[in-house]
Amino acid sequence: MNTLILPGFSPQNQSWAESVRTQLHLSGESVVSWHHWTSGRPEPDWVERETSEIIDRIVMEQVSLLAKSIGTLIAMRVIKAKPDLIHKVLLCGIPVNDFRPGNAAEYEILKQFSVNKCLCLQNRDDPHGSFDQAETLIHAVNPHIPVLSRPGQDHEYPYFDDFRSFLT
Repeated sequence: MNTLILPGFSPQNQSWAESVRTQLHLSGESVVSWHHWTSGRPEPDWVERETSEIIDRIVMEQVSLLAKSIGTLIAMRVIKAKPDLIHKVLLCGIPVNDFRPGNAAEYEILKQFSVNKCLCLQNRDDPHGSFDQAETLIHAVNPHIPVLSRPGQDHEYPYFDDFRSFLT
C-alpha cells in the first residue's frame, strides 16, 4: 500500500516528512514537497494547486494519507475528490487555531470515512491547536474516530511507532 506524506506549511516540515519516510521505509515519491519550499513564498491559491496535483497523482491504486498541520486540510480535499482510492488517513497536529472561515467544515468529509481507517494524533498543548480543540472538531464530525493525545507542547510529531502500527 502506498502512503503519501502531506507535511505542514513550513520548509522545516520537509525534514519531518523525510524522517517519517525513512522510519516507515517508504519510497521517495511518498513525500509531497510543497512548491513554496523552493520558490520561497506561496502563491495565494497554493493549497488548491497542491491539492489538485495530489489528486492527479492518485489514479487507480488506493493510497493512505499521513498528514500534518495544513496537510490535514489538504487531505480532507483529497478524500472528498477520491474517496474510493483512500485506504487510511492519519492526521497529526490539526491546526485549529490557524483555520480560516470554512476550514472546519472541510473535515465533515470524515463522516463518510470508515472509523477504523482514520486516526488523529494531537499534542496536548500544540500551539496551533490543542488536543481538546482537535478532539472537539473530530468528534463533532464522528465521535467514534479515535483522537489520541500526545504529551507535546509543540507542533512536532515524531510518533513513528504510532504511524507504523496504524498504517501497516
